[in-house]
Amino acid sequence: MKVDFSRLWTRLKEKEIKNKTDLIQMARISTNILAKVNKGEYISMVVFINMHGYGQ
Repeated sequence: MKVDFSRLWTRLKEKEIKNKTDLIQMARISTNILAKVNKGEYISMVVFINMHGYGQ
């Protein structure tokens, strides 16, 4: 079962994050985590919270 991260991408557009490289730097995630998100795979809640929390 895939995870739907469409709301994350919508939020990033709202926050004017231009590309995924910016997301990697701002959320302090690895390229492996970004690859998992792109594939719709599961990531830990800590990583997910970091991805959402940096834009506040």
